[in-house]
Amino acid sequence: GSIMYPNLVQLDALKDVPCLILLGEPGLGKSAVVQEHVTALRNNPGTQHGVLSYDLKDFGGELSLARNLFDSKSFQSWEQGSGISELYLDSVDEGLIQVDTLAGFLVQELNKLDRNRLRLRLVCRPAVWPRSLQKELEHLWSNGVSVYRLAPLTGADVELAAKSIGLPANEVM
Repeated sequence: GSIMYPNLVQLDALKDVPCLILLGEPGLGKSAVVQEHVTALRNNPGTQHGVLSYDLKDFGGELSLARNLFDSKSFQSWEQGSGISELYLDSVDEGLIQVDTLAGFLVQELNKLDRNRLRLRLVCRPAVWPRSLQKELEHLWSNGVSVYRLAPLTGADVELAAKSIGLPANEVM
């Protein structure tokens, strides 16, 4: 926890970051964390904005992504409205669209949007994260791009999780 990683923050604490890049090693649970967070946001009656979530592994090309994301009814509704929306794009590094192609496409599409009402969340492995995309995002969101690395669970985290579901910690570790 906080001793090994003194700068730890919960994902909820980053809700006001305009553009958030979440990096994590393979198998760390990035997708699970993001989906849990998205589900919690969608199920929270106090959420004052829309939540869109896409796994880029599901798209074979830019046209497919454009149709399913930017041309979707929920995205169009947000675009024509006045509220804030959080857009989660998981598996930036694992999609069938090459990372460089995806980066160029995203920048082109994001440049057309009201970014004051959009909170973008990108999830990727650190070794594959394209720095060129980060620079472009910093240009688009001059008011805030933050990069965070997901921390691995500590033994104490595992014990606490085991206890919370009624398992003896020594059986889990």
